[in-house]
Amino acid sequence: MNLTDTLQKFSEAAAGHGNAFKSIYEVALKASEQVFSLNTDFARSFFEGAVTHQGGSNYQEQFAAQAKQLELASAYFRDISDVWVKSQVEVFTLGSANAEVFARQLAAQFEQLVNVLPADPSKYSEVLNSALNAAKKACENVIDTSRQISGTTLVAKGRAQASDTRAAA
Repeated sequence: MNLTDTLQKFSEAAAGHGNAFKSIYEVALKASEQVFSLNTDFARSFFEGAVTHQGGSNYQEQFAAQAKQLELASAYFRDISDVWVKSQVEVFTLGSANAEVFARQLAAQFEQLVNVLPADPSKYSEVLNSALNAAKKACENVIDTSRQISGTTLVAKGRAQASDTRAAA
């Protein structure tokens, strides 16, 4: 096997992972569409509620209208949070599955490349090991941050639902 064959396999492996990036893009696009729809629906219902209850002088009607608007706002934020959390989970799942496969392929291709090169392979493996460790640490930081964000979002969502339940009671 020569250097050209190895580099071609590198390029094929990278091209094969384009589908994973396309899937992540599709998840982001779907989430954007859902958020746009939620924004439009919320704005429409908010303005309709403001227009229909603006002229009433009865305090009970005004209070009921404001309570309805608060319910709509609460549902809107809950739905936005759901879209965000689901999208984050889908992207994380796609990314982590693809990263594992890509890392294995990259390591195998790099090993073949090192064997073709005329220099001492141990120096290349040291550099590769260092680069892979740095990449692994970066991925772990991204995963930990994702988990923290998801945890914070889920806790906030749980608190919002609990306060909605208390308010309804």
